[in-house]
Amino acid sequence: MSIQINPEVECVLDEDYNVVSVVSGNADGDLVLCDGFAETVVGLSCADAAAAITERAAKLGYFDLASDGSGGSYNKVTITVEGEKQNGSLADKLSSAVTSYFCEKGLYLYADVSSAASSAASEAAKSLAEANTFYCERIEETEDLADLVTQYAYSYIEELLAEALSKYDEGSYFTLLGDDDVEELRALLLEGITADNFGGIKNFTLRFNCYAFIGTEFLGSLADIIEDTIEGVVSSAETLLDNAYSLLASRAEAVIQRYESVYESLSQNSIDSDSYAEFLLRIGM
Repeated sequence: MSIQINPEVECVLDEDYNVVSVVSGNADGDLVLCDGFAETVVGLSCADAAAAITERAAKLGYFDLASDGSGGSYNKVTITVEGEKQNGSLADKLSSAVTSYFCEKGLYLYADVSSAASSAASEAAKSLAEANTFYCERIEETEDLADLVTQYAYSYIEELLAEALSKYDEGSYFTLLGDDDVEELRALLLEGITADNFGGIKNFTLRFNCYAFIGTEFLGSLADIIEDTIEGVVSSAETLLDNAYSLLASRAEAVIQRYESVYESLSQNSIDSDSYAEFLLRIGM
């Protein structure tokens, strides 16, 4: 069973359609499965697993929690169940279960669920069952792994910087940086953090200001890991993976703190069948 939002997660199912293993298919999938979440999915029914993974993605900010499909864009999860034979009945049950779950949670979400037949399904499932859980663990070249972990670092900094700027704009955030420095950080966030605009000695002052603006708690916990990663100090794959796990877990915690309460509040306005039908019409389904 493949679940795609932007994170991509694949689950291997047994003959009773329960999850026996789970792997991430990309870097965003690593964020969804990190910090022990992957282990909680194993043993669930495919319907419960699909709902749990999608809900985790919602709490990690991968959906527009305020969207009801009115603005032309809408929240969507794509779920594909692949087996030796096509199973349309299972696909229908999955679609109904996921849709009902998120209607109760108050999140407008379209579940595009399908079943596909493949003669290679058994071999593919066996290969997935034997694979490492995390995408980063399956990167063979150390240089490529270093690039990926560096991107994890940049993504985490972007999350922290966005949160700090939001509080700053609300007037609830104190900083010793001047207005010009803060605006430079805002421009950095809009551009997206890369090696060119954040790494190296030429960007040291900007990097220092960013760390200072984010806060001392960040500086005391992950700054050394991020600096070593960005500057290419780390050379072993083992250390890079340890850094990846730390960055993923810390980023997941920070993002969930930002979005979880908003997501949980949606359930105060659950979606009835008529409202969901109107949502489907709005998005052309």
